Amino acid sequence: MGMFAGVANAKMSEAQPPLTDGKFRVKFQRCIAKKLFKGGNAFIAEFTIVQSSDLVKHPVGALRGWVQKMEPAEIALGSLKAFGSAVLGVDPRDNAKVEAEIVPILEKSLDAAVSPTENAFGGLEVDVQVDTIQTKPTAKDPQGHPFTKHAWIPIPAAA
Repeated sequence: MGMFAGVANAKMSEAQPPLTDGKFRVKFQRCIAKKLFKGGNAFIAEFTIVQSSDLVKHPVGALRGWVQKMEPAEIALGSLKAFGSAVLGVDPRDNAKVEAEIVPILEKSLDAAVSPTENAFGGLEVDVQVDTIQTKPTAKDPQGHPFTKHAWIPIPAAA
């Protein structure tokens, strides 16, 4: 057997490059729920760049992605609540409106978003501010580590 034995049956990564620091307007192509190569489940949003503050790294029309690992659940679900709120047109910082308008429909909306037949978020646009922050030190990670924070922002409705 040669060094490349088994290559015909190997799984290939479909991951899109992530966003780096900046502000972007993105248009969703699809959202998927899948098991990651390294284990665990994730929600993945794939989108094209509509507007970019960094046209060198993220030119208009480029395909990019956002991966939200589902563990730990309390962090993952909060991130998805903010993401879903913005995509559905409500500012995630408006807690009262999120609770009244988004919470009752969010779980079904996310299910519909990852459904290949529905692709409910396909074609929708949202703004996102991306900033790299340093996590707090912990016993397992005494230095902390860089983390890319995504602040999803709904696009105001045209007047």
